Amino acid sequence: MALFAIFIIVGFSIAGDYGVPWDDHLQIKITRFNLDFIIGNNQNISEMPGNMFGTAFELPLYLFQQLFDSYSAKVYVRHLVTHLYFLFSLFVFFKLLVVLFKSFNLALLGVVFLYFNPILFANSFFNTKDIPFLSTFIISIYTLYLFLKNEDKKSMLLHAFITAFLIDIRVSGLLIPVITIISVVINQLINTSYKVYLRKLVMYTLFSAVFIILFWPALWKDPFMLFHAVIHMTNYPSAVLNLFNGELILSSQNPWYYIPVWIAISTPFLLLPFYAIGLFKMTKDFFVSQYTLSPASIIAVIFVFLPLDVLLLIILIEPTFYDTWRHLYFLFPLIIIG
Repeated sequence: MALFAIFIIVGFSIAGDYGVPWDDHLQIKITRFNLDFIIGNNQNISEMPGNMFGTAFELPLYLFQQLFDSYSAKVYVRHLVTHLYFLFSLFVFFKLLVVLFKSFNLALLGVVFLYFNPILFANSFFNTKDIPFLSTFIISIYTLYLFLKNEDKKSMLLHAFITAFLIDIRVSGLLIPVITIISVVINQLINTSYKVYLRKLVMYTLFSAVFIILFWPALWKDPFMLFHAVIHMTNYPSAVLNLFNGELILSSQNPWYYIPVWIAISTPFLLLPFYAIGLFKMTKDFFVSQYTLSPASIIAVIFVFLPLDVLLLIILIEPTFYDTWRHLYFLFPLIIIG
């Protein structure tokens, strides 16, 4: 498509205009430590600072950077590859929206909304954690649709691969296996092949576990460290100062409305009212009208309501957040779908 060609040209043109984020050095340090472990130079990976973070995206990105000599070239490549991966996810998002809405124009409008979000656009160059997670999350929704729609092993393996890749970028990607299990159970209501779907679900779980360990070197010695990473995620030990409502507040002491306020003030104005209307209409159709269950409708219902579910969970468990709502950028495409 011509639009995506323009996006790529723009990306090549301005990838060098962005600076280095404050935590970039830590990301690279963690990646180097993992690389040393892989090649046998350092076996003390359990003592590595930041071993609770996966390097599924960072490690291949770092290796590609080493093909270039100058620091400026490495930074440019780091920005460009991150942005191109974001653009690839936009193409997948377009395909997903076509499936959900059966409309080329609506799918294109959704892509435009996502691409032209100012915060996400800037972060898509220098944020090698949250934007790759958002991008892979989009891809995982599409592979979940294929997993529900098809009976072949290829779709199961692809979804398991993307699931593991997502989790090994950020452990909150464990949402996808949970959603996958729920989706398969719901899908069984409209399909009599219970044994087929149960077998696919078991195989998906096993292959996801294998891929998760494969892509996360720290798990090679201690696979159960994944559970420690979940605890670490919900209670991040470092206290960072957040500027919020004109005050400096420790990230461990954010008020419950920290994330809702950030979403409200940084999301294009019309999207949230339209999202609320979409939720109301979908709820009405589900409970009042005759709602036809299909892989596409299952995907739509689960993921459109997911932002509300996540916000409720955040209010209940009070995890640590800093730097606005960047850890939850993956919810923005779902608001667009709504």
